[in-house]
Amino acid sequence: PCEKACRRAQIDQAVSICQIKKHTAVESLKNNQFFISKKINKTEKIAIIGSGPEGLSSAFYLLQAGYECILFDKNEKPGGALRYEKLNHFLPENVLNIEIEVIERLGGIFKNEVSIDKVYFENEILNKFDAVILAVGDFDKSEFANFGFNKSKVGIAINKETLQTENPKIFACGSVVRS
Repeated sequence: PCEKACRRAQIDQAVSICQIKKHTAVESLKNNQFFISKKINKTEKIAIIGSGPEGLSSAFYLLQAGYECILFDKNEKPGGALRYEKLNHFLPENVLNIEIEVIERLGGIFKNEVSIDKVYFENEILNKFDAVILAVGDFDKSEFANFGFNKSKVGIAINKETLQTENPKIFACGSVVRS
C-alpha cells in the first residue's frame, strides 16, 4: 500500500518493497548472516508430511511460534517440487538449501526417505503428534488418496477458514487441497 503513496513516484517510480526485501535476503544469504528469531517454547509437537513449498513454509512459521516440527518426506532430500521438478525459476537450488538450513537452525527436524502407509500414519504420526499438516502435493498422486479422507472436487476436503480436515487434528495445505 505504501508504494501507491510513495513520493518517489513523482520523480520516476515508487520504491519497490518487494525488490528491497529480495536484495536484503540475497545479501544476507551471501554472507551467511540470516536472522533467526528467539524461539518461544511450547510443548506441542507437529508432524508435517511433505517438505515441499507448503511444508517448508509451515515449518518456518510454526517453529518461530515455538512449536516443535518434524518434517517427513519420501524423497532423499527436502524441497519437494522445488528440488525434484527442477523449478529453479522459482527458487535456485543453492537458495533452497540455505532456506532449509534456516529451518534446521530454528529447530526443524527432517526425516527423509520415509514412506508413510496407513498403519504408520495412524500409529507413528497420529498417536505421537499433537497436530499433523498434510503438504504432500497432488492428492490423487499421493499415498494419502486411499486413507479415507473426505474429498472435494480438486483434492482433500478442508474447512477453508481453519484448513482442518474432518479430523480436527489434521490440517492440509497446498496442492493436496487443490490441484
